[in-house]
Amino acid sequence: MPKIPDAVNKRMGAVSSRARDRAGSVKKKLRQLDPKAARVSAAQGAGGAKEAVRLAVAYAKQETIDPVKSLGRYLAYGAIGAILMGFGMVLLTLGLLRRIQTGTGHHLTRTLSWIPYSLTALAALVALVLVAMGWRRSVRNLGSPSGGNV
Repeated sequence: MPKIPDAVNKRMGAVSSRARDRAGSVKKKLRQLDPKAARVSAAQGAGGAKEAVRLAVAYAKQETIDPVKSLGRYLAYGAIGAILMGFGMVLLTLGLLRRIQTGTGHHLTRTLSWIPYSLTALAALVALVLVAMGWRRSVRNLGSPSGGNV
């Protein structure tokens, strides 16, 4: 059997020590991301490849599932808020119509009964335009370097 040179033995020792260091850092990251998987890995005495796979799975879960969950909550609250705001705007518009009809007495009756409806529709249109302008401004500011709201 041929003798392995000392330089090769040293190089192999250095490579194996780096592999042990990497395995230690993989274990540390696995403990941080998924403590349960780290305990299972330690109990089974899994090798570096298995730990790397577990680390990758834990990282993928952390970076994909958690943001999707928070996005779902954000969208749900936004949808609920939009529905409630829409319902509130309908009630405000009906209240404005009723106020115009009762506040003017008998002056806007019969042939002039269309005026309160027109004024209410105009007020609702103005509110809609103001909301659209504010929404457009906020969307435009999302792309600005400061990213701030105006």
